Parts: sequence; C-alpha cells; structure tokens
Amino acid sequence: MSRNISLTVVLGFVTMANSARATPKITVESPLQWLQIVSSEDPAFTSRIDAVIGPTARSAIASVLPYSVVVTNTGSQSLAGIAIRFRLDFGQRAVNRDFFYHSFSQPESPVLPGGQSRVFTPLKTANAVAAQATRTQMSAGQGAGASPGPTNPASEFTAMQALASAEQITITIDLAVAADGKIAGPDQALTVKRLSEDLSAYSAMRAECLTRLASGESDSSIQAWLEPLATQRVFRDPSTGFGNRYIDTQKMVASGWLADLTAGRRTKLLTFLTMAKPEIIYPMVGTLRGGLR
Repeated sequence: MSRNISLTVVLGFVTMANSARATPKITVESPLQWLQIVSSEDPAFTSRIDAVIGPTARSAIASVLPYSVVVTNTGSQSLAGIAIRFRLDFGQRAVNRDFFYHSFSQPESPVLPGGQSRVFTPLKTANAVAAQATRTQMSAGQGAGASPGPTNPASEFTAMQALASAEQITITIDLAVAADGKIAGPDQALTVKRLSEDLSAYSAMRAECLTRLASGESDSSIQAWLEPLATQRVFRDPSTGFGNRYIDTQKMVASGWLADLTAGRRTKLLTFLTMAKPEIIYPMVGTLRGGLR
C-alpha cells in the first residue's frame, strides 16, 4: 500500500467515525512576531493552503487540515530548524505531538526561507504529502519543503481519533532556529537538550575510541569497552518523557564501531573517526544559543 493510499484509508475511516463530533477549539502561538501561524479557524486558511501545496494535495489531506497550520516567515532571516508542538487537551489530561524539522547539514536549503510558508499537520504521513507538494510548487517558483521518515498507519489512525476527540488543540512554534544558530521559542519539547545530548555522547565516545585506537590497544580490549555500552538499557528521561538520548546515542555508535572491529575493519574505523568530527556529524548543534528576535 502506498503512502498516499495509506493516508487516505486512515483519514477516511477516522472521518466517518467522528463525523458527528465538533471540531476542537484551535489556538495558535508563535514566539516571534515575524513568524505568522494561521489555523483552520482563519477565513483565509484554505487559500493559504492552496498557495503552499496546491488544491490536489489539500484534498488528499483534507481530514487532518482542521488540526493543521500554515506558518509564514514574514522576515528576512531563513530558518534552519523549526519545532511544532500540538497539545491536545482532554479535560484533566493532555497529550503532546511534537515535530522537529531541520536542514542543519544542508544550509543551502533552509526549512523555512524568508518570505515563504509551510504547512504543518499533526501526522507524519500528511506532512510528507504536504512537503512533496511544496517541493512541486517550488519547481514552479513557489517554495520548498522537508519530508519526514516512514510512518505507522495504525498509530496515525489512533492519532486521528485523539485529534477528533480533543476538547482543545494548542499549536505552538516551540522552537525556531536561524541559520547562525540563534534560537527562540519555549522549547517545551526540550529539543535543544536532546540534540545537545546527542552531540555530547558522540564527542565523548569518539575521543575515547580514538585514544584507545591510537595507543595501540587491542581490538578485543576495545570491544570489551564497547560491548556494555552497546547493550545497555535506555532509561526514560523524566524531563522529556522519552528514552535518554545520551544513552541512546552511546548504544548506536558503540554498536556500529563494534561491527567494524568484529569484521577486522580497525583501520577503516580509525580513518572514519579521525575525519568524523562532532561538528561534522552534528552540524550547528554546538552553536545553538538564544538571541533570535
């Protein structure tokens, strides 16, 4: 089943199941005056959607658009990253859906250039459809877009049910990242913290591994150091609600380096680590700081 067909099935079933329910109240928040965020409650919403992704894509994701926004960069600074938070309120309970898009490794292709708009929805699949449509519009001189990874139709079905049953949905630009590393926004999802943990874990692991390799330590000894790191348990970070990113990054890199050593690729690993400096693997992360206005 293709991504578009999967999305149609998910949205179609949820639309029928919730057709009698009223759309939740939608509120929007932006940390910067020049980042304009428009919800489906705005009279110009449909025309703005069509200007960004076109009517065909709008029809394909029509059922999720009541919970979506158009973000317009009315300033001159291009954004290299943007995080959108969808907060779903169910009386005494709230659920967050967080999305972060960046072009840190492709500075020539900003996520949201000055003077342009993007469509953001609370579904990965719909975001992929919108991003592809925006790229098509770009070929006609109207913009660009970023596409998220693979999705799970079952989880998207559940998400659509939650969206339809929420009492209120607050859509926030949680983080904006300029090309020079300056940031703005509440960052309630702790995106900067998680990115910094990725960078810190890789930097420490790389330095330690390079030291061991350069000193002539045996492969078996380095493997004995890496194995516990590759198999350690990832604990939940209470501040983010997700797995600890530092430990997760340790596991990822340790597993890869173990594979190289086990296969006798010590020289290849040494060459890679010598070249793969932290600022190359995690571009811009080390420069993130406040001050975006």
